Amino acid sequence: MQSLLTEPIQKTELKYPRLVERANQCLDLYRDTNDILYAMEEDSICHLFECKGLETYEQIASFCKEHEIERVIDIGCAHGHQSEVFLQQGLDYVGVNEHRDNFWNGDKFQFICNHYPCKLPTKKGDLGVSVLCLTWNVYLYERKKTLTEQCEALQRDFEHCLLYMMPERVDFLSRYFKKVQKIDEGLGYGLYYFSNK
Repeated sequence: MQSLLTEPIQKTELKYPRLVERANQCLDLYRDTNDILYAMEEDSICHLFECKGLETYEQIASFCKEHEIERVIDIGCAHGHQSEVFLQQGLDYVGVNEHRDNFWNGDKFQFICNHYPCKLPTKKGDLGVSVLCLTWNVYLYERKKTLTEQCEALQRDFEHCLLYMMPERVDFLSRYFKKVQKIDEGLGYGLYYFSNK
């Protein structure tokens, strides 16, 4: 996909027209104001359209439909643009991000500004979700200590979770869950389901 900082996305090419419109709007706003926040949001949307970003969330939504899961709590949601997938699928979505952003679909879904582990408004049956966040080296500030804290929190907060993660972290996280199932693999990473149900 071309950089949106030079050319707008063509709406006819994609199935998420609201996201395309917002990316192009951010591009225009950045050009008009030179405000880096618009460039950052536009870049965030671009990343979803590349490297199976939206496809990964579509797989998560399909998994939820197949297993009658009504709500996901997405840890590390950034701007929350991926909530568009859950909106289109009629699923409830809660986004968790440590920095306050202008959350996409903030008028439709709940967003929590906090660093995970933190207190979450979980309900029985909620699916914990994390894509490119939990268990990733870049967020393991104190390495094994942080990884352990993340895994303990997932076990405490959720009966089950679905993480897009590096395969070498699966064994570590599986110490906290009874069942592990690989859902999909791609680009050296994979989507894994963990359950204590």
